[in-house]
Amino acid sequence: MKIAIYYPKKFPAFSIKIYTDILIEELAIMGVEFVKFTNFEAINQEVDLIWDTQTGGGNPTFLNKKYDVPTVITMHGAALFSLPIKDNIYKLKTAFRIILNRNKYKKTWDKKINFIDKTISVSEFGKTEAIKYLKFPKNNVIPIYHGVNQSFYLENGTSNLSKQKIFLHISQFQPKKNLDRIIKAFIIANKKISSIKLKIICPGYPKTKNIKNIEIINTYTGRNKIAEYYQNSYAFIFPSLHETFGLPILEAMASGLPVITSKTTACGEIAGENSILVNPHSISEISNAIIELGQNEELAKQLSIKGIEYSKKFTWKKSAQEHLSVFKSLIQN
Repeated sequence: MKIAIYYPKKFPAFSIKIYTDILIEELAIMGVEFVKFTNFEAINQEVDLIWDTQTGGGNPTFLNKKYDVPTVITMHGAALFSLPIKDNIYKLKTAFRIILNRNKYKKTWDKKINFIDKTISVSEFGKTEAIKYLKFPKNNVIPIYHGVNQSFYLENGTSNLSKQKIFLHISQFQPKKNLDRIIKAFIIANKKISSIKLKIICPGYPKTKNIKNIEIINTYTGRNKIAEYYQNSYAFIFPSLHETFGLPILEAMASGLPVITSKTTACGEIAGENSILVNPHSISEISNAIIELGQNEELAKQLSIKGIEYSKKFTWKKSAQEHLSVFKSLIQN
């Protein structure tokens, strides 16, 4: 099987590049040959299928016509359409751009849906978004979960909660990551438990704060260093306003961290009963969850153990096998 894969010089998000690179590697092991291109005209050889892996946020796919071979896209989310404007802006002028893009991109999607044979969503929630807001045909959207990189697991495979009670947050900055509420909630919790600390790893976060027991790193951090942060923390806090998957949830679980995350969008779907679920709009709920974990080390350990075992269900090999099944179903028809 030979697949032409859209591989731009710059991906819209680092997480999408990781997804693409890992699946190229896993599928290559299974015998798939890839032809990378930055535009359709760059394909100068016969292929069995075309795959656009980088459609996310609501931005339209690069596909612009019906091709001679089957086409597949991976839809990483439609927050542009589903997330309320008030939860999707950082500056007022952004709101006007969102409104303009919603109208522009919706018209574009109305045309491009006809060019797509199958859409891979990264969660059931993602499928629901694509159907509800962009009118994707229900039977053409296939949810396939991500996997967890083995590098996040501790060598002994057991819980190893840091003696320092560091609550960790990791994300690439977007307003929907909810950092302002996380910080406010932590300040409240810190008044009740003085020993806890908050470490935020968020490249692009525009604010600089000098708050007791809070460390903010807003520059790029390598994956090896990220794994180190996970493995030297006490708990992970990720109450996003919107996630179509939420890979950091599973990375944290694999690293043995109890997780606080949202009960909404895909966060609750991915975390299941293995975390503390909160209303991401409620500072008090987030704060109470921090206090609960900070005071109850036994609960933290129980969630840690459960999270490690649960995260093992998500492997990139399994994800690649499910992707391959979708590709084969199109080529064989």
